[in-house]
Amino acid sequence: MRDAPALLGLLREVEPGSLADDLGVARNQILVEVNRQPVRTPAQLRALEESLKPGDSVILYLRAYTRNGWTGFYRYGTVPE
Repeated sequence: MRDAPALLGLLREVEPGSLADDLGVARNQILVEVNRQPVRTPAQLRALEESLKPGDSVILYLRAYTRNGWTGFYRYGTVPE
């Protein structure tokens, strides 16, 4: 697949009831950024997760493959109290 983003952030599952689930994130989407910070390694993702506190705003940038090719989109939310 040409123009495919790196698959490091490929989401294999989304925990029911999690913030990601609440934001409409789904399996097989690719997590590219959290709060405009790139996610290239599991360590980066863990550090970003640990930095979030209840009430913080979260912006996720994801990519997904559709019948028209790769598309990018944002999901916005707030870390629950």
